[in-house]
Amino acid sequence: MKASQFFAKSMLAASLALGSIGIAWAGTPNLTGVYAGNHNLTMRSSDNVIRGVSTFSPAWVFNFDAKTATISNGAVSGPMGTFAYAAHPQSGQSHVTITDNLDGTYTLAYNFQAYNPNFGNPVGPTTSTLEITEDGAGNISVVTLDVEPGGTPDGVIGTRLSGFGFPFIVERDWTGTATLQ
Repeated sequence: MKASQFFAKSMLAASLALGSIGIAWAGTPNLTGVYAGNHNLTMRSSDNVIRGVSTFSPAWVFNFDAKTATISNGAVSGPMGTFAYAAHPQSGQSHVTITDNLDGTYTLAYNFQAYNPNFGNPVGPTTSTLEITEDGAGNISVVTLDVEPGGTPDGVIGTRLSGFGFPFIVERDWTGTATLQ
């Protein structure tokens, strides 16, 4: 095997390995402006079982200048039925906040609420780390990364939210697109 073939195969293997542990390879750091579009949500438990998927694609707006996001309420359907959800601002905030991690990822801080009366409509403070990529034509694509408190990915897309009345550990997988306004 030539050295160049060995190098190419080694780089491919390293890329696949790093990708599997949640290291971002894409994304656009330092985004500015206001982007509006739509999102979908997949809810997973910590054993990577899908517990709910969006029944429609609600609106969301990212204001990178103000470092805020607005995520319209949606609904998911799954084995436990169909229920609404919301991403509320955290205590003391007027909006969901965005932190630019300067590597093409952005962290949203919010209170996630599942409107499921069987479990008392649980709500809890959480974050989601998103890889946001701008295409050069004013469009962004958004995917959720597996980022956990303490830094060790658990193999389930999203960030763990446990307690607060949720019947199991919930991980939110947000995806979507938006266009520069």
